Amino acid sequence: MFKTIFRLAIVAMSLSACSGVDHSDIGGPSSAEIRAQKAENLALWETRQSISYAGKPFEIAVASSKAFAFIAPGSDGFSYTPTDLEAAARSFTGCQAKYAAGILTMVGGYSASSDLRSIQSKVKSFKYWRTDLTC
Repeated sequence: MFKTIFRLAIVAMSLSACSGVDHSDIGGPSSAEIRAQKAENLALWETRQSISYAGKPFEIAVASSKAFAFIAPGSDGFSYTPTDLEAAARSFTGCQAKYAAGILTMVGGYSASSDLRSIQSKVKSFKYWRTDLTC
């Protein structure tokens, strides 16, 4: 029974993948839009400045609209939390800052006092975290 259901599922997936139907109308950004956004983010990150908050070095890049900022620790050797990122961004910009947790909110045990250094160390291509700003 299980083998039959498994085979039917494989056939159904194969047929849907080969259907030739254009799925671009279901919404979401295209590959070109995603690449463009990544390029914009990288260009913004290149404008980052070094700051210090509570004796800890951070790097921050603020969007020209002041709608958000990218922020990351400026060196290794210390733990930091979402609350630290918000406070550092608030100190630098003068705006209210809210850490954009994204998918981390779905991870059990995540909170505003979670050690982001341990999470960062598991991400091979880590560059920065995002904080949303309200000025």
